[in-house]
This record gives sequence, C-alpha cells and structure tokens, in this order.
Amino acid sequence: MKQQGELYSTIDVNVVDGKITATYDKADAGPVSFNIHNGSGEPLDMVLLKTDLPATQIPIKEGKIDLSNQDVTEVGRLATSPMVANGEETIMHTLEPGNYLLLAYAPGHIATAMHHKIMVQRPGM
Repeated sequence: MKQQGELYSTIDVNVVDGKITATYDKADAGPVSFNIHNGSGEPLDMVLLKTDLPATQIPIKEGKIDLSNQDVTEVGRLATSPMVANGEETIMHTLEPGNYLLLAYAPGHIATAMHHKIMVQRPGM
C-alpha cells in the first residue's frame, strides 16, 4: 500500500514457475505502479484488465482478448512487448475502485495466460 511520501501505491510483481505473485492483492484507488519482473525464462506479454469476470471467462477472439466485450476493459500493457526473459518493466496507471486482472502469457498464447487478481478500493477502506 501507499507509504508515507510516495506518489504511487506500489505492487511488486514476479512472474516465475508458471505463476504470477504480487506483494499485494489490494490497492487504494488512484495512481498505482506495478513493478514487474519476468523471471520466467521466456519472453512474455502482459496486460492489465478491469473486469468482474474470472480469468477463465475472459473472452478470446482470434487469439486476442476481445475488447469489444463490455465486461472487459484494457487498462494498461507493457511498453515493450514482449518483455524479455529476466526483464523488468513498470506499468503505472490511475485506477478506479473495482476488480482487475493482471495477465501474463507467451506471445500468441493468451488462452493459457497466467493471472493475478487485484482489488482496488476507495482510499481508507
């Protein structure tokens, strides 16, 4: 969560051994920074979605997330895609309260994406 004097809530994210781990599963609404480390040994794409859907129900169309579905909104993605093996990058966005999914996947393999759920709440809750 936010520490005294920090501008962003910071969540450290590590992708390794076929799963995503994060220092927090909750964050306060407002600016949030995801510091991502790809320890998977292979290049990865990563996307942050706002959705109430479980990861297994994210709509996929022609090998990509179907963003025409009103239940899924892309909030952010890596600036460098795919992220190199053992690479690091930060995704920063101002997030509203709600449920978010961080998905990581080998390029072209969204259907087998690893996922981590983040709940964003109003500050002080």
